[in-house]
Amino acid sequence: MLAVAAKALAMGLLPGASISGQNGVMTNDSTAPCADGADDSISSDIIIASWGWDFTQWTPGFYPDDLPDDWRLAYYSNEFRVVVIPGETLAQADEESIEGWAEAVADDFDFLLDLPPWFIGGARQDPDAAMERLLNTLAPISEQVAGVILPAEPGMTELQPIVTGLAASFPVTLLFNEVPAGPLPELQTCEGRVLLGLNMTSSGRQTEQDWEAAHIGTLPADSLGMVVVECDAEKPRDLRQLRHIVEPCIRARSSYDPVYLVFKGEPPRLDDMKNAGVIAELC
Repeated sequence: MLAVAAKALAMGLLPGASISGQNGVMTNDSTAPCADGADDSISSDIIIASWGWDFTQWTPGFYPDDLPDDWRLAYYSNEFRVVVIPGETLAQADEESIEGWAEAVADDFDFLLDLPPWFIGGARQDPDAAMERLLNTLAPISEQVAGVILPAEPGMTELQPIVTGLAASFPVTLLFNEVPAGPLPELQTCEGRVLLGLNMTSSGRQTEQDWEAAHIGTLPADSLGMVVVECDAEKPRDLRQLRHIVEPCIRARSSYDPVYLVFKGEPPRLDDMKNAGVIAELC
């Protein structure tokens, strides 16, 4: 962490941070903002997560060579606070597997759930039955589900009863590929338990600066709950690019909830995740 923070300082990316003391401890000067225009009175509660954890490409380098596959989640949870359970993973998991997830992590570790295909299809036909099945499936980890992710598009009016049903049990993130134009009734009718997510995977070759200007800057106040960032398997993001992702999240996040910054890929890049976490901590 110190090496990343020192490099950020040398690049002038983190003007509010300094290295002090004989131990070289990185500190954050609360009188200086992380970036021009950022409100330094706002806590930078950005939580880094991966979309999935069961990646053979993370061995070696993250998971030890001799680590059994079913110990990967426990190992991951020692490094990060949250993980997204992909919908396909949940769809293929039996009760014993889900109970194993609960046993693998500490009580303060959280899961975000990418809703499985069977729920989305079933909820359009019978929302109550789909919700009952979802709650029964998640029973072993129900106390640690921090939220569910529902893919969304502007104008999908049929989502309203599904969102209302989900929000009765979990915080809901509506994950859009583009910032929707106009008001979103789904964000206004569930007492703050529904937030907006943005999928940066849809941005193609846009630069992080272009993406920030086109998307984050147009968000309704107190609405952002998640940003999903696609990782390039061959090329890590540098600190400046990560800054253009992290800082807007801090500015646009809800006053009451964190923003989950979720890295997605085959596999997600651990260096991107860790460096983004360092930047978030220093802002």
